[in-house]
Amino acid sequence: MGSRSSRLGDASANTIARLGGRALNQQTKEQPIVYSPSYNVKFGGLENFHPFDSKKYERIIARLQKAGMITKQQYISPVRPPTNEDLALIHSSTYLNKLDTNADFLASVLEFPPAAWLPTWLRKRVLLDPMKLAVSGTIVSSWLATTYGWSINIGGGMHHASFDSGGGWCAFSDIMLAVNHLRQVKQEFKKALIIDLDAHQGNGLERDKLHTNDEDVFIFDLYNSARYPMDDRPKSAINVNLQVSDGIADEEYLDKVRVGLEESFNSFSADLVIYNAGTDILTGDPLGGMDVSPAGVIKRDEMVWEAALSRNIPIMMVLSGGYTKPLSANTVADSILNLEQKFNLTQRTKYEP
Repeated sequence: MGSRSSRLGDASANTIARLGGRALNQQTKEQPIVYSPSYNVKFGGLENFHPFDSKKYERIIARLQKAGMITKQQYISPVRPPTNEDLALIHSSTYLNKLDTNADFLASVLEFPPAAWLPTWLRKRVLLDPMKLAVSGTIVSSWLATTYGWSINIGGGMHHASFDSGGGWCAFSDIMLAVNHLRQVKQEFKKALIIDLDAHQGNGLERDKLHTNDEDVFIFDLYNSARYPMDDRPKSAINVNLQVSDGIADEEYLDKVRVGLEESFNSFSADLVIYNAGTDILTGDPLGGMDVSPAGVIKRDEMVWEAALSRNIPIMMVLSGGYTKPLSANTVADSILNLEQKFNLTQRTKYEP
């Protein structure tokens, strides 16, 4: 009779295959770029009541396709959202039930008052299901990173959500779900370095780390301490904690990124890098308060990828925040194209430890 850990491993392997579909079960010509048109939150203009760009993900894919990096047949689409059983690897049943049944609670988590006006079936279809599908994308992307050596989920990065709470448009802890599902499938990828360069503190990730006392997760968080969420208690989970203020621009910001990367990689031997690449650091972002140019974002991303790939550590990137329309989407796409030019990503078809 197998051990509990082996049974959990089988369950997580089945979960990843079920969420990712055929791309994970046969040899294909697809690239480890994960996206679904269903990621995009749209409902008769209702989405315009929130600063998030509801067309961000489709804009990125369209720009990558126009540049010839990928075709529609080459990106990988998760085929179904996770079940509550899948989500329960991190989230409490009480929290998941409240998301599903309590309209006011969901509206507060998403900071989106119109959610409270919608009937249950419509909240599920236009809000929860797209977010759950992005969770599938992050889980599948973690597996792809350990197979190809790299992956990008054109979505995800809900770093304010934790096991029993959410906020800031983040309902599900997709990064920690991915870490824990992957560990049970590929035990050699136990130690995860999370590099969180969204403009806001990743308090959900930090709460999850504290909740499980997970010493195999190392967090480098560089954020604007003058902005949401200003959550002091979970800061003790941050291993490299670099705080900045409103108005920081390229030179100072990139210096801090360089310092943080050096300290992180010197302090922790990672099996996988998870990069939360928020673009709400851009000049003019209504929520980030920082003053980094598109060129600065592209350089930042290049620095992170160089640090991982030069050490032969698989890297997964998720997109997190970014609220300048359409500058955020265009900058993400241009950064991915730069990564392809610098590191020949699409020629990297197999990870060799």
